[in-house]
Amino acid sequence: MQTTVIVLVLAHAGSLMGAWLAPRGIHFLLGLNAVVALAVLIYTATRARYIIASVDWPYLGLIAFKIVALSGAIWAFRDNRFATICSYIVFGLHALASVAAVIFAFAFKLNKLM
Repeated sequence: MQTTVIVLVLAHAGSLMGAWLAPRGIHFLLGLNAVVALAVLIYTATRARYIIASVDWPYLGLIAFKIVALSGAIWAFRDNRFATICSYIVFGLHALASVAAVIFAFAFKLNKLM
């Protein structure tokens, strides 16, 4: 888990640097947004039984947010200004979640399940 979250934070830093330095570098940022959103949607699709069993509103909110993030990234690839601004916001939220995952992975040690 620690390696995965470190790689994810480095991917965010790299795509942000690419967005600043490359002429069409925004595509790095939009691509990472799309990949992260698609990965979470694929993961939640494999856990569909939790949604069917009972309505879990935070889980449904996550799914809705990722659908909006994915569609916003696709829309921003078509050079829409509003979608690009929203994609920067989504990128910031993804980066904050990645940093929080790094802090969790290195700060909290779970020795027992209960």
